[in-house]
Amino acid sequence: SPWFVLLSDKCACYARAAGRRDPEGPAGKEDSVVVDGFFSEVAGRIPFGGPGSTNPLSFRVYDPERMVLGVHMKDHLRIAVCLWHSFNWPGSDVFGVGTFDRPWLDPSLEPMIAARAKLEAAFEFIDKLGVPFFCFHDRDIAPEGRTFAESRANLEAMVGEAEEHIARTGVRLLWGTCLATRAMPPAQPRTPIRRCSPTRPPR
Repeated sequence: SPWFVLLSDKCACYARAAGRRDPEGPAGKEDSVVVDGFFSEVAGRIPFGGPGSTNPLSFRVYDPERMVLGVHMKDHLRIAVCLWHSFNWPGSDVFGVGTFDRPWLDPSLEPMIAARAKLEAAFEFIDKLGVPFFCFHDRDIAPEGRTFAESRANLEAMVGEAEEHIARTGVRLLWGTCLATRAMPPAQPRTPIRRCSPTRPPR
């Protein structure tokens, strides 16, 4: 499948570009940073091609702007990319270890560098796919620290970065869960972050 070739190809390049721990230096030091897109082979947003399209990077049925019973198709379906399944799961099951090429899951990477690389790749994917929403659990976007305070600080930092991606792309949060810190208000990309509370995203 060309998808696996594309992904494996890019992962190798991306893994070399990502920051890694310097064994001779302090924890958290970066050797380098990611400088290009993870899905750079995909030039732009995937379009609607129609049922007869032969373009493998096009939607044949899903047309987000099509009116269905007076409502846009995107509002009927409210499709979201789940960061756990799409970017944080290594592809493991009861029969063996993970098989997905996801360089940000490399244990030799400095955790916050890996988290930023993962978030950048996720929003690039979501934006190019043209999906309006994403969802996450706290550990999906931020690594666990050595203490509760460090775990919370990591999450606070990554939520701030996610807000910047939201403002840039227009992708909205469908839902987010966390244990003891703040989270982005759903479907309101330019409002201040609030403390976690049980909320229902507006339609």
